[in-house]
Amino acid sequence: MRNVLMATASAALLAACQLAPDAPAPAPEAKLAASAAEPPVKPQIAWGNTGRQNPWFYHHVWGDCAFLEHGHGRNNAWGLWRMPLGEVRPGEPAGSEETGYRLEFTCTDGSACIQTGELDETPGRASSHQVPFETRAGLDAYLADIASLEKACRALK
Repeated sequence: MRNVLMATASAALLAACQLAPDAPAPAPEAKLAASAAEPPVKPQIAWGNTGRQNPWFYHHVWGDCAFLEHGHGRNNAWGLWRMPLGEVRPGEPAGSEETGYRLEFTCTDGSACIQTGELDETPGRASSHQVPFETRAGLDAYLADIASLEKACRALK
């Protein structure tokens, strides 16, 4: 009996859906207004890690218009560095394919503008910081992403 009632209810629901008139399509103006109301996408970069092997696998980099960030370890348990995008500049890459590469960022005005800490707290300050990369190609791709991020952030201003 229960199966018969379920089948009857399902059939009635299906019939009601088929009989209901289709909702009118929104006017083109309404579509444009809805998309204009959406907030603009904020520029950002996000990398899973700076290499596939240990120790680079545990180094993560990301950034937005405010900061370039480097985390070390799961949830940044071994370190977190926040570098203000407009206040730091990368130096010349150092290293080799055997040992990996390092990219040092320094504060452009010589101050201690880089926030340092662990997890999500950054009480310390530093005037420079190095980010390790497994390969030169990875380091170069990161530099290209930073350049694109800076360009996109300037376009928002």
